[in-house]
This record gives sequence, C-alpha cells and structure tokens, in this order.
Amino acid sequence: MTRRRARAILVTTAIAVAAWGGAAAPAAAAPHAAAASCSNPTNILFNSGAGAIGVMHLWDGVYGADGKQKYDAKVNSLGDTCSQFRWNEVRGYYVGPGACANVRFAPTGPYPYQWGTWRKVTAGSRPISANNHVQIEATRC
Repeated sequence: MTRRRARAILVTTAIAVAAWGGAAAPAAAAPHAAAASCSNPTNILFNSGAGAIGVMHLWDGVYGADGKQKYDAKVNSLGDTCSQFRWNEVRGYYVGPGACANVRFAPTGPYPYQWGTWRKVTAGSRPISANNHVQIEATRC
C-alpha cells in the first residue's frame, strides 16, 4: 500500500469517526450495532447518556491499573465497551455516589437487539450477565 493510499484511508476513517462521535442522539435512542472492533463479543455495554460510566471488564474484584479502583475504565458518552476498549465481554458497571442511572437489558443475539424496559438504579457496583447487552445512561436521582 502506498503512503498516499494509507493516508487517504486514515483521513476517511477519522472523518467517519468524528461524524459518528459528534452526532447528537436522543438519550433514549436504541444503540446501533457495535463497530467491528471486537472479534466476537459475548456482550456489550452501550452508554447512551451524557456522562461517562464506570465499567468492569471482569467481575473479579480487581479494578483499575492498581487493582484498587471501583471500576476498570469509563465508557464515554455515546460509547460502548467494544468500540472504545475492544473488550469481547463486560461483566459489571459502576454508578458513583449520589448518582443514579437508567438501565435496560437485551439478550445477546443478532442486531436489532430486543431491549427490555428502562429501570432506575442507585449508586453502587452491579454485575452483568454474559447473556445480556446493557444500555445505560447516568441520571439524577
């Protein structure tokens, strides 16, 4: 591949990512199928809210770079664990003190996902089944 061709692909990809990331979507909109950044995800967490959400890659009690945090990483607004981290699985989420979140689940399977009803959860850590995708958005209590 020539240097010019590689640069054209990089620029095209950057434009596509910027267009997707910069687009405002309603908070209750159902997430789309994740970008092809994971090889074969068992489940995905989608953040459809305005703020970041703490997530645990594995539900093992060892979180963050030093193993002492409340979560491994934060999923950005309108992001997901597959595109952002290339995780093939996510096993938990964290809602910070004084915050709440709206959460809904869909059985893993082909897109379009069959989302359940929204429910409000309070602060704390919660496990996620390998059999469910999760859509979450931070909200006021």
